[in-house]
Amino acid sequence: MKVLIVLSLLTSLCYADADKSENIDQLKQMISGNIDQHISLLQNFKSCIQSASGREQLQACRKSNKEAMEKFRAENKDERKSFKEEMKAKREEKKASREKKE
Repeated sequence: MKVLIVLSLLTSLCYADADKSENIDQLKQMISGNIDQHISLLQNFKSCIQSASGREQLQACRKSNKEAMEKFRAENKDERKSFKEEMKAKREEKKASREKKE
């Protein structure tokens, strides 16, 4: 759910910029990479759950999945922050160039 919210926010940032095609390609690449990572984490979690033979092993699987997802979210948070800063800098550059023309 949170991933979808983040993706929609990033998509809206992309549409705010005048150079949409470049940003959309960059955004698509970032989103598909995140989805691939998420799928990989879920597959690992699924295989851990299926191979578990007891309650303790299930709990260990859940704990390791939780830690992996927290790490994944933290990495994506930094990535989103740098992307937003990059887009903001581009917008400010374009705004400054427009003001110079006037």
